[in-house]
Amino acid sequence: QARTASALEPTMVGDRDPGGIARHAPQAGAVSVERRFPPGETYRKYRGPGQRDLLLERARAGELVNQIVRIVEAEGPIHQEILLERLKELNGVDRVGANVQRNVERAIAVAVSRGRLAQRVDDFLRLPGAEVRVFRLPDDGVMRSLAQIAPEEIARAVLYKVEDQFGYQRDALPRAVAELLGFDRLPSGGAEIVGTVVDSLVERGILMVSGPYMYVA
Repeated sequence: QARTASALEPTMVGDRDPGGIARHAPQAGAVSVERRFPPGETYRKYRGPGQRDLLLERARAGELVNQIVRIVEAEGPIHQEILLERLKELNGVDRVGANVQRNVERAIAVAVSRGRLAQRVDDFLRLPGAEVRVFRLPDDGVMRSLAQIAPEEIARAVLYKVEDQFGYQRDALPRAVAELLGFDRLPSGGAEIVGTVVDSLVERGILMVSGPYMYVA
């Protein structure tokens, strides 16, 4: 279960992080090191006008395309399940039936064909050329599962953690990253999700491995 941002206070035991990396208080007059990877920000969902017919009537497909793009602009990368929840909320629809699902899929396809949304490679919707610069913490009534957080956002959490601790034990990263993203414990399948992101960062030369530890390259 995820915690809200207000509950995400760092905890320290002695001068050692749970990942096994010693933490030392900065010396007086020490030169601060510029961070490359910023801490997380609270999630903010899109708020705007909506009407029930946008989801129900095919004739209003153009308006639905615009609404979907605005949601992705505010919340992207966004998992399609979260997008559907936002569309229901904005347009006052309680459930997504087959008709609504078809209208949404059609609107997404139109937005992609017009270059307003990036080509889909997974279950997430993104703006073309958009770059994720920060991971987001649960807030504003949005509680995402780990599978509903885009890989590039998880990558930002991984890089923040490794940089913040001047290195981190690889085996301890999944749990640490899950906690950083607001979960009380590592969700089922979380080790594989985070591990896949870590492997990609290593393959791309962004993280390097030294024994059991990971470091920012």
